[in-house]
Order: sequence, then structure tokens, then C-alpha cells
Amino acid sequence: MKIKILLLILIVISFSCTEDDGTATTITCTDNTYYALRSSNMGNPNGVIDVIQNTTSNITTSSFTVNGGIGISNSLRNHPSAWDKINKRFVWFDQEEGVDGFVYDETSNTLNNFSLPATAQTNLGRFTAPVFFQGVLYVLDFDANPAAPRFDIHIMNPSNGSIGPSLGQVLFNPGTLVTDGSFTFATSTTNDVDTIYFRVGNDIIYFNPISGIITDYRSINGIGGFTTGLEYNADKDVFYAVTDNQGSIDLLEIKINGANNYSVTVLEDNLNINMDSVSIEWKDCGKRLHIVTNFPGSPSSGGQDISEIIEFNLDASPSFVTQSFNGFIFGFVHKQV
Repeated sequence: MKIKILLLILIVISFSCTEDDGTATTITCTDNTYYALRSSNMGNPNGVIDVIQNTTSNITTSSFTVNGGIGISNSLRNHPSAWDKINKRFVWFDQEEGVDGFVYDETSNTLNNFSLPATAQTNLGRFTAPVFFQGVLYVLDFDANPAAPRFDIHIMNPSNGSIGPSLGQVLFNPGTLVTDGSFTFATSTTNDVDTIYFRVGNDIIYFNPISGIITDYRSINGIGGFTTGLEYNADKDVFYAVTDNQGSIDLLEIKINGANNYSVTVLEDNLNINMDSVSIEWKDCGKRLHIVTNFPGSPSSGGQDISEIIEFNLDASPSFVTQSFNGFIFGFVHKQV
């Protein structure tokens, strides 16, 4: 299905940032566009998903423009999108149902949906953790079989959902995945140079798509129970993730120094986040991290679903602001250029 999308004029904004050494520099962001998908509610029976766009650099004054929509009848949760800066498009998987994928092509101004292929795994399989590396989409084909949990890395065609052969496999101990949803909904990011990073539970896997080498860092100390998200800050060589640590939902900074040598810092604790529906997005220009979370409609909100976008300034001392929007905003992605 194709929907014509109205293309908006993008803006160029310059602003001052502070480097780690305390000096101020002016950074020019060639594009402050964020894309996302939105529906009226998370249940979304026979609803419409809209492509929305934001071009302001300040999330507290943000408003989204609706570009176009597509019909869908599935229930939804917030899972991460992946932006392809080579071909100017983003994809999002409906990992809750494991059926549909969506791809928005900025150049042709079209939104398509495609069917995810049948998983090659034997039990509770699903495709997860989409990430683009040099214009190619990589995904995990995940098998949550308690007797032999594992995932395979594949290349996927974002036009039709077809996959190539397995590029590598990671095995887990039997019983590892039975109770932890942060395994079956893995997340990913890349340094855009030579490595893709996959977060599965409290493990971070390095995959070099050029050499095919897989390096597996297991059971990183300091990551709590249910963990989601993975974003990479190349300047500091650290990762960001969100974890539910015994009831306190915390933003983590993770530094991997080598095998069994990890440093985990809590940047902010006791965040108001719905861990059943959350994704995070890093913007290198300006050193901003966005957490998007959703709260189902309640009597106090008049039955209206609410989405919150939390913007962290990680350039100096961590600080954050929060903006609330009506409806269900998901698949939030920064347009990298």
C-alpha cells in the first residue's frame, strides 16, 4: 500500500554546545528533523498510522506535522525504528504482533507496509533489533526456545521483508529467555564505521558486518532486570540504555573496557516510564538523548492515550525536559545526515 506524503522544507539551525573539556563551540545541525509514527491509541482497532515530522531543535516547543497515513488493525507497542541515512528512509517492525513492517521513503515521499517473513526459528521466533549499516538493513531472527535459545543475524530487504542467509549465530544458556522480555525484544545501534551493536537482555554483542566477527559481552554488571534500548555515543565510546532496577527505572551509561570489565553509571533514576512501551534515540549533534514512552488511556486522561518525550542534555551535567502529546507516538527516529 502506498500513500503520497507531503514533503516539508527542512531547516538548518546553529546552536552552541559545550565540549567535554568545558569549551563552547558552535555546531551546525544540517537537519533537526525527527520522524515518528502515530495512531490515536495503542489498541488501534481498524485505525490509521500517520507519519509525523518535527523540525524544531527544542523539544519543549515541538509540534508535529502529519504527513500522511496508512490503515492497520493490529494492537501496537513502542519499538525502535531504524534510519537509513544513505537512502533516506526509516523502518519499524510491529514486534508485538510479529506480522507487519513499515518503511517510509523520504525521497519518494511514500509510506509502505510489508509482511515480515515467517521466522526460521522453531519456537516463539520473531524478527527484532532492526539497524541500518551503510544502507543495508540488519535484523535478528530470534528463537526464544527455552531448551536452545539463540538468534541469527540476517540482512533484510526493507522493500518486501525478504531475508538473506544467516551471517552468524549467538547461543544462550538453556532457560535464559523464559522470563525476560528484554531478550525477545532486542535492540541495536551502530558506530557507522565497522560495528553493529545488539543488546539482548544485559548482554551487548558486537558484530562487524565487514569481517563477520562476533564479539559477545555477557552479563554486564549494573544492568538491572528488564532492560530496553541501546544507543551509542562515539565521542565517549559509551552506550545508553534504560533498565527497571528493582522498581526504579534508570537511564544508564555503559562503558565496555574489555571482557568482564564493564563500568555502568546511573545518569538519572526513578524516571516516569512505561517499560511496556518505550524506545530511545540518540542525536549526536547537540548530544541529545530522547526517550519516548506511552501511557494507555485512563479515566483521569479521559480515555486518551498519552505519549511523553523526555529529552536529555548529556553534553555537560545530565539534565532533561519532558513534553507530553495526545495519542500514541512510536517509532521515533532522528534523521541523520
